[in-house]
Amino acid sequence: MSEAKFHLGKNGPAPCKATVVACRYSAHGSEAEVQKLWEETQAEANPEHMRGISGSGKSSAQDEAERLAVLAYLGEESTYATTYEGSATVEELSVAAKLGPLTLSELSYEPAERDATFSSSSFSQTARYLFRDGSVAYYKHIGADKINSSEMSFYNTTPLGAAINEVNAYRMAKLLGPGYEDLVPETAFRKPYSYVGSIQRGVAEDENVARSFEANDELKADYRRAALFDFVIGSIDRHHGNYLYGVETVDGDQRSRLKLIDNSFSFPESDQEITYVLSVFANDEGTEDSNYGLDSVELTAEEIDAVERARAGVEKWLESGTIASDRGDATLKRIDFMLSTGQLQKLNEYDPRYSGDAYEEEPLPAL
Repeated sequence: MSEAKFHLGKNGPAPCKATVVACRYSAHGSEAEVQKLWEETQAEANPEHMRGISGSGKSSAQDEAERLAVLAYLGEESTYATTYEGSATVEELSVAAKLGPLTLSELSYEPAERDATFSSSSFSQTARYLFRDGSVAYYKHIGADKINSSEMSFYNTTPLGAAINEVNAYRMAKLLGPGYEDLVPETAFRKPYSYVGSIQRGVAEDENVARSFEANDELKADYRRAALFDFVIGSIDRHHGNYLYGVETVDGDQRSRLKLIDNSFSFPESDQEITYVLSVFANDEGTEDSNYGLDSVELTAEEIDAVERARAGVEKWLESGTIASDRGDATLKRIDFMLSTGQLQKLNEYDPRYSGDAYEEEPLPAL
Protein backbone atom coordinates (compact mmCIF):
# COMPACT_ATOMS: atom_id res chain seq x y z
CA MET A 1 0.00 0.00 0.00
CA SER A 2 3.01 2.31 0.14
CA GLU A 3 2.45 3.10 -3.56
CA ALA A 4 -1.23 4.01 -3.09
CA LYS A 5 -2.32 6.94 -5.17
CA PHE A 6 -6.02 7.09 -4.21
CA HIS A 7 -8.09 7.15 -1.04
CA LEU A 8 -11.79 6.62 -0.39
CA GLY A 9 -13.10 10.13 0.12
CA LYS A 10 -16.61 11.43 0.66
CA ASN A 11 -17.43 11.32 -3.06
CA GLY A 12 -15.61 8.13 -4.04
CA PRO A 13 -11.98 7.59 -5.10
CA ALA A 14 -9.86 10.73 -4.89
CA PRO A 15 -6.18 11.33 -5.64
CA CYS A 16 -4.17 11.18 -2.44
CA LYS A 17 -1.23 13.55 -2.10
CA ALA A 18 -0.57 12.66 1.52
CA THR A 19 1.28 9.70 2.90
CA VAL A 20 -1.06 6.89 3.94
CA VAL A 21 -0.02 7.36 7.56
CA ALA A 22 -0.85 11.07 7.56
CA CYS A 23 -3.99 10.98 5.40
CA ARG A 24 -7.29 11.53 7.25
CA TYR A 25 -9.00 8.90 5.07
CA SER A 26 -8.48 5.27 6.00
CA ALA A 27 -8.96 3.29 2.75
CA HIS A 28 -6.15 3.48 0.18
CA GLY A 29 -5.22 1.66 -2.99
CA SER A 30 -5.28 1.95 -6.76
CA GLU A 31 -8.17 3.82 -8.35
CA ALA A 32 -9.78 0.55 -9.41
CA GLU A 33 -9.46 -0.95 -5.91
CA VAL A 34 -10.90 2.09 -4.21
CA GLN A 35 -13.68 2.39 -6.82
CA LYS A 36 -14.70 -1.21 -6.13
CA LEU A 37 -14.74 -0.56 -2.39
CA TRP A 38 -16.81 2.58 -2.96
CA GLU A 39 -19.39 0.67 -5.03
CA GLU A 40 -19.64 -2.02 -2.36
CA THR A 41 -20.13 0.66 0.30
CA GLN A 42 -22.89 2.28 -1.73
CA ALA A 43 -24.63 -1.02 -2.38
CA GLU A 44 -24.77 -1.83 1.33
CA ALA A 45 -25.76 1.63 2.51
CA ASN A 46 -29.26 2.76 3.28
CA PRO A 47 -29.89 5.39 0.56
CA GLU A 48 -31.95 7.61 2.88
CA HIS A 49 -29.29 7.53 5.59
CA MET A 50 -26.52 8.16 3.06
CA ARG A 51 -28.15 11.27 1.59
CA GLY A 52 -25.53 13.97 1.71
CA ILE A 53 -23.07 11.85 3.70
CA SER A 54 -21.23 9.69 1.21
CA GLY A 55 -21.91 11.73 -1.92
CA SER A 56 -22.90 10.67 -5.40
CA GLY A 57 -20.27 8.05 -6.14
CA LYS A 58 -18.63 10.06 -8.93
CA SER A 59 -15.34 8.87 -10.37
CA SER A 60 -12.21 10.72 -9.39
CA ALA A 61 -12.09 12.29 -12.87
CA GLN A 62 -15.66 13.60 -12.47
CA ASP A 63 -14.89 14.83 -8.99
CA GLU A 64 -11.78 16.65 -10.18
CA ALA A 65 -13.71 18.20 -13.06
CA GLU A 66 -16.34 19.49 -10.64
CA ARG A 67 -13.66 20.86 -8.32
CA LEU A 68 -12.03 22.74 -11.19
CA ALA A 69 -15.42 24.07 -12.29
CA VAL A 70 -16.06 25.43 -8.80
CA LEU A 71 -12.62 27.06 -8.73
CA ALA A 72 -13.25 28.60 -12.14
CA TYR A 73 -16.53 29.99 -10.83
CA LEU A 74 -14.82 31.43 -7.77
CA GLY A 75 -12.03 32.95 -9.82
CA GLU A 76 -8.29 32.81 -9.26
CA GLU A 77 -8.28 35.92 -7.06
CA SER A 78 -11.25 34.80 -4.97
CA THR A 79 -10.89 34.82 -1.20
CA TYR A 80 -12.13 31.22 -1.19
CA ALA A 81 -10.15 29.74 -4.08
CA THR A 82 -7.18 28.59 -1.98
CA THR A 83 -7.36 24.79 -1.86
CA TYR A 84 -4.53 24.10 0.57
CA GLU A 85 -2.85 21.69 -1.83
CA GLY A 86 -6.17 20.03 -2.63
CA SER A 87 -7.32 19.43 0.94
CA ALA A 88 -10.60 21.34 0.57
CA THR A 89 -13.50 19.29 -0.76
CA VAL A 90 -15.68 20.43 -3.64
CA GLU A 91 -18.59 20.88 -1.25
CA GLU A 92 -16.49 23.02 1.12
CA LEU A 93 -15.45 25.28 -1.74
CA SER A 94 -19.08 25.62 -2.76
CA VAL A 95 -20.20 26.33 0.82
CA ALA A 96 -17.46 28.95 1.24
CA ALA A 97 -18.43 30.63 -2.03
CA LYS A 98 -22.01 31.01 -0.78
CA LEU A 99 -21.14 31.96 2.78
CA GLY A 100 -18.47 34.45 1.84
CA PRO A 101 -20.58 37.32 0.50
CA LEU A 102 -23.01 36.92 3.41
CA THR A 103 -20.36 37.21 6.09
CA LEU A 104 -18.25 39.80 4.33
CA SER A 105 -21.23 42.13 4.09
CA GLU A 106 -22.28 41.47 7.69
CA LEU A 107 -18.80 42.19 9.05
CA SER A 108 -18.69 45.85 8.17
CA TYR A 109 -15.29 46.90 9.44
CA GLU A 110 -11.97 46.46 7.65
CA PRO A 111 -8.49 46.15 9.18
CA ALA A 112 -6.30 49.19 9.25
CA GLU A 113 -3.10 47.30 10.02
CA ARG A 114 -1.70 44.11 11.46
CA ASP A 115 -0.47 44.31 15.04
CA ALA A 116 3.16 43.22 14.75
CA THR A 117 3.47 42.91 18.54
CA PHE A 118 1.09 39.94 18.66
CA SER A 119 2.26 36.42 17.87
CA SER A 120 0.67 33.01 18.18
CA SER A 121 2.28 29.59 18.36
CA SER A 122 -0.90 27.57 18.66
CA PHE A 123 -2.05 24.78 16.33
CA SER A 124 -3.81 27.34 14.18
CA GLN A 125 -1.91 30.49 13.29
CA THR A 126 -3.53 33.63 14.69
CA ALA A 127 -2.79 37.26 13.87
CA ARG A 128 -4.21 40.33 15.60
CA TYR A 129 -5.50 43.20 13.48
CA LEU A 130 -6.23 46.77 14.45
CA PHE A 131 -9.31 48.36 12.89
CA ARG A 132 -10.12 51.88 11.82
CA ASP A 133 -12.77 52.20 14.51
CA GLY A 134 -10.18 51.35 17.19
CA SER A 135 -11.42 47.80 17.79
CA VAL A 136 -9.39 44.61 17.51
CA ALA A 137 -10.05 41.33 15.72
CA TYR A 138 -8.21 38.05 15.35
CA TYR A 139 -7.57 36.38 12.00
CA LYS A 140 -7.07 32.63 12.26
CA HIS A 141 -6.16 29.96 9.76
CA ILE A 142 -4.67 26.47 9.73
CA GLY A 143 -1.60 26.44 7.53
CA ALA A 144 -0.54 23.98 4.86
CA ASP A 145 1.96 22.37 7.23
CA LYS A 146 -0.96 21.13 9.38
CA ILE A 147 -3.13 19.70 6.59
CA ASN A 148 -1.99 16.11 7.13
CA SER A 149 -1.36 16.37 10.85
CA SER A 150 -2.78 13.96 13.41
CA GLU A 151 -4.93 16.78 14.82
CA MET A 152 -6.64 17.43 11.48
CA SER A 153 -7.18 13.71 11.01
CA PHE A 154 -8.64 13.40 14.51
CA TYR A 155 -11.04 16.32 14.10
CA ASN A 156 -11.88 15.13 10.57
CA THR A 157 -11.89 18.54 8.95
CA THR A 158 -9.82 20.63 6.56
CA PRO A 159 -8.41 24.14 7.00
CA LEU A 160 -11.23 25.58 4.91
CA GLY A 161 -13.76 23.42 6.77
CA ALA A 162 -12.47 24.79 10.09
CA ALA A 163 -13.04 28.36 8.88
CA ILE A 164 -16.54 27.43 7.74
CA ASN A 165 -17.25 26.02 11.21
CA GLU A 166 -16.15 29.28 12.81
CA VAL A 167 -18.50 31.27 10.59
CA ASN A 168 -21.42 28.89 11.06
CA ALA A 169 -21.01 28.91 14.85
CA TYR A 170 -21.52 32.67 14.74
CA ARG A 171 -24.54 32.20 12.46
CA MET A 172 -25.96 29.56 14.83
CA ALA A 173 -25.80 31.98 17.75
CA LYS A 174 -27.85 34.39 15.62
CA LEU A 175 -30.33 31.64 14.72
CA LEU A 176 -30.96 30.75 18.36
CA GLY A 177 -32.00 34.33 18.94
CA PRO A 178 -32.32 36.56 22.02
CA GLY A 179 -29.75 35.81 24.70
CA TYR A 180 -27.62 33.76 22.30
CA GLU A 181 -26.97 36.40 19.66
CA ASP A 182 -23.93 37.85 21.43
CA LEU A 183 -22.59 34.54 22.73
CA VAL A 184 -20.15 34.24 19.81
CA PRO A 185 -18.20 37.35 18.70
CA GLU A 186 -18.86 38.60 15.17
CA THR A 187 -17.09 36.26 12.72
CA ALA A 188 -16.50 36.24 8.94
CA PHE A 189 -14.20 34.97 6.20
CA ARG A 190 -11.08 36.95 5.40
CA LYS A 191 -7.85 36.42 3.50
CA PRO A 192 -5.39 39.09 4.69
CA TYR A 193 -2.56 37.05 3.22
CA SER A 194 -1.78 33.55 1.93
CA TYR A 195 -4.64 31.52 3.39
CA VAL A 196 -8.37 31.98 3.68
CA GLY A 197 -9.42 31.88 7.30
CA SER A 198 -11.86 33.37 9.76
CA ILE A 199 -11.62 36.73 11.44
CA GLN A 200 -13.40 37.39 14.72
CA ARG A 201 -14.03 40.57 16.65
CA GLY A 202 -11.89 40.70 19.78
CA VAL A 203 -13.38 40.42 23.27
CA ALA A 204 -12.53 43.16 25.76
CA GLU A 205 -11.85 41.51 29.12
CA ASP A 206 -11.28 43.11 32.51
CA GLU A 207 -9.92 40.93 35.30
CA ASN A 208 -11.14 43.45 37.85
CA VAL A 209 -14.77 42.68 36.96
CA ALA A 210 -16.06 39.76 39.05
CA ARG A 211 -16.61 36.46 37.28
CA SER A 212 -18.87 34.99 39.91
CA PHE A 213 -21.75 33.00 38.46
CA GLU A 214 -23.54 32.90 41.79
CA ALA A 215 -23.83 36.72 41.95
CA ASN A 216 -24.51 37.36 38.25
CA ASP A 217 -27.85 36.14 36.89
CA GLU A 218 -26.89 36.91 33.29
CA LEU A 219 -23.67 34.94 33.64
CA LYS A 220 -25.71 32.04 35.04
CA ALA A 221 -27.97 32.29 32.01
CA ASP A 222 -24.90 32.41 29.72
CA TYR A 223 -23.61 29.16 31.24
CA ARG A 224 -26.89 27.45 30.40
CA ARG A 225 -27.00 29.02 26.94
CA ALA A 226 -23.45 27.81 26.29
CA ALA A 227 -24.44 24.27 27.29
CA LEU A 228 -27.33 24.27 24.83
CA PHE A 229 -25.32 26.00 22.11
CA ASP A 230 -22.37 23.62 22.33
CA PHE A 231 -24.63 20.58 22.11
CA VAL A 232 -26.37 21.97 19.04
CA ILE A 233 -23.09 22.72 17.19
CA GLY A 234 -21.47 19.54 18.53
CA SER A 235 -18.46 21.39 19.94
CA ILE A 236 -15.53 19.00 20.28
CA ASP A 237 -13.05 21.50 21.67
CA ARG A 238 -14.65 23.72 24.33
CA HIS A 239 -11.97 23.45 26.98
CA HIS A 240 -11.17 26.16 29.53
CA GLY A 241 -9.08 28.09 27.02
CA ASN A 242 -11.86 28.44 24.47
CA TYR A 243 -14.14 30.90 26.18
CA LEU A 244 -13.63 34.43 27.47
CA TYR A 245 -15.39 36.87 29.78
CA GLY A 246 -16.58 39.98 28.02
CA VAL A 247 -17.72 43.00 30.00
CA GLU A 248 -21.00 44.87 29.67
CA THR A 249 -22.19 47.95 31.53
CA VAL A 250 -25.75 48.02 32.91
CA ASP A 251 -26.99 51.07 34.83
CA GLY A 252 -23.41 52.13 35.41
CA ASP A 253 -22.34 48.75 36.80
CA GLN A 254 -20.00 46.39 34.96
CA ARG A 255 -20.62 42.66 34.80
CA SER A 256 -19.05 39.69 33.04
CA ARG A 257 -20.64 37.81 30.12
CA LEU A 258 -19.49 34.58 28.48
CA LYS A 259 -18.04 34.71 24.98
CA LEU A 260 -17.41 31.45 23.09
CA ILE A 261 -14.35 31.53 20.83
CA ASP A 262 -12.35 28.98 18.81
CA ASN A 263 -15.24 27.11 17.17
CA SER A 264 -13.17 25.50 14.40
CA PHE A 265 -13.76 21.99 15.68
CA SER A 266 -17.53 21.84 15.76
CA PHE A 267 -20.35 20.60 13.51
CA PRO A 268 -18.97 17.02 13.41
CA GLU A 269 -20.22 14.65 10.73
CA SER A 270 -23.09 12.33 11.59
CA ASP A 271 -20.89 9.23 11.56
CA GLN A 272 -17.97 10.81 13.40
CA GLU A 273 -17.12 9.44 16.83
CA ILE A 274 -17.17 12.15 19.49
CA THR A 275 -14.68 11.05 22.12
CA TYR A 276 -12.37 13.91 22.96
CA VAL A 277 -12.52 17.26 24.77
CA LEU A 278 -16.13 18.09 23.92
CA SER A 279 -17.54 20.99 26.00
CA VAL A 280 -17.10 21.97 29.62
CA PHE A 281 -20.54 23.60 29.39
CA ALA A 282 -22.46 20.90 27.52
CA ASN A 283 -20.92 18.32 29.88
CA ASP A 284 -21.70 20.60 32.87
CA GLU A 285 -18.18 20.46 34.28
CA GLY A 286 -18.14 24.01 35.65
CA THR A 287 -15.46 26.56 34.87
CA GLU A 288 -12.01 27.36 36.20
CA ASP A 289 -13.51 30.35 37.99
CA SER A 290 -16.55 28.69 39.54
CA ASN A 291 -18.11 25.38 40.49
CA TYR A 292 -21.44 26.68 39.25
CA GLY A 293 -23.46 24.09 37.32
CA LEU A 294 -26.90 23.61 35.82
CA ASP A 295 -29.79 23.87 38.27
CA SER A 296 -32.10 21.88 35.99
CA VAL A 297 -31.77 20.05 32.69
CA GLU A 298 -35.43 20.48 31.71
CA LEU A 299 -35.80 22.73 28.66
CA THR A 300 -37.79 25.89 29.25
CA ALA A 301 -40.40 27.12 26.77
CA GLU A 302 -37.99 29.83 25.64
CA GLU A 303 -35.22 27.26 25.06
CA ILE A 304 -37.54 25.03 23.05
CA ASP A 305 -38.43 28.03 20.89
CA ALA A 306 -34.75 28.80 20.39
CA VAL A 307 -33.91 25.23 19.40
CA GLU A 308 -36.86 25.04 17.02
CA ARG A 309 -35.68 28.29 15.40
CA ALA A 310 -32.25 26.75 15.02
CA ARG A 311 -33.73 23.64 13.43
CA ALA A 312 -35.69 25.65 10.87
CA GLY A 313 -32.57 27.70 10.18
CA VAL A 314 -30.34 24.67 9.58
CA GLU A 315 -32.89 23.27 7.14
CA LYS A 316 -32.62 26.54 5.22
CA TRP A 317 -28.81 26.31 5.38
CA LEU A 318 -28.99 22.87 3.79
CA GLU A 319 -31.32 24.13 1.08
CA SER A 320 -29.07 27.10 0.33
CA GLY A 321 -25.85 25.09 0.57
CA THR A 322 -24.31 27.20 3.34
CA ILE A 323 -23.40 24.15 5.44
CA ALA A 324 -21.92 20.84 4.30
CA SER A 325 -24.76 18.34 3.94
CA ASP A 326 -23.32 15.72 6.28
CA ARG A 327 -22.59 18.29 8.99
CA GLY A 328 -26.02 19.86 8.59
CA ASP A 329 -27.74 16.48 8.84
CA ALA A 330 -25.78 15.68 12.00
CA THR A 331 -26.82 19.02 13.51
CA LEU A 332 -30.48 18.23 12.85
CA LYS A 333 -30.05 14.85 14.56
CA ARG A 334 -28.66 16.47 17.69
CA ILE A 335 -31.43 19.05 17.71
CA ASP A 336 -34.12 16.41 17.19
CA PHE A 337 -32.68 14.34 20.01
CA MET A 338 -32.72 17.30 22.39
CA LEU A 339 -36.30 18.18 21.45
CA SER A 340 -37.42 14.56 21.80
CA THR A 341 -36.07 14.35 25.35
CA GLY A 342 -37.09 17.87 26.39
CA GLN A 343 -33.80 18.22 28.24
CA LEU A 344 -30.38 19.79 27.94
CA GLN A 345 -27.99 17.07 26.87
CA LYS A 346 -24.39 16.20 27.67
CA LEU A 347 -22.22 15.69 24.62
CA ASN A 348 -20.23 12.94 26.32
CA GLU A 349 -23.44 10.94 26.72
CA TYR A 350 -24.72 11.50 23.18
CA ASP A 351 -24.26 8.68 20.70
CA PRO A 352 -23.44 10.17 17.28
CA ARG A 353 -24.91 7.05 15.68
CA TYR A 354 -28.35 7.96 16.99
CA SER A 355 -30.70 7.40 14.04
CA GLY A 356 -33.82 9.19 15.23
CA ASP A 357 -35.61 6.12 16.59
CA ALA A 358 -33.27 4.38 19.02
CA TYR A 359 -29.65 4.00 19.99
CA GLU A 360 -27.51 1.36 18.38
CA GLU A 361 -26.76 -1.61 20.59
CA GLU A 362 -23.02 -1.01 20.22
CA PRO A 363 -21.69 0.68 23.40
CA LEU A 364 -20.11 4.12 23.40
CA PRO A 365 -16.31 4.19 23.00
CA ALA A 366 -14.38 4.76 26.22
CA LEU A 367 -13.49 8.37 26.96
